[in-house]
Amino acid sequence: MTSYSLLMTRPSGLHTNMHQDPPTDGGKARVPTLNLGEQEAESATTATSKNEKSNTFMKTFFSAPRTEEQIDVNEEYPPPKFSFSTITNTQVRQAIT
Repeated sequence: MTSYSLLMTRPSGLHTNMHQDPPTDGGKARVPTLNLGEQEAESATTATSKNEKSNTFMKTFFSAPRTEEQIDVNEEYPPPKFSFSTITNTQVRQAIT
């Protein structure tokens, strides 16, 4: 017997009481108010709305691309920590299964 059929066989008074309490957001994921610190000569500010929080995260994690003047074509990178070898299809299949 499925859970749906079990619900249908119970007396109707058993499941109506569940819906009389006011709804809560107990399982809802949410981002708390963000303290942004001092922003451009302003006192400490906070992000409270969804749009403010979203814009704050976007500015923090996705910086604007560098312009050509900011790119150093002679930039030296550190030597690799390990040697690179290509991955075979067999290795991919083994990792997936």
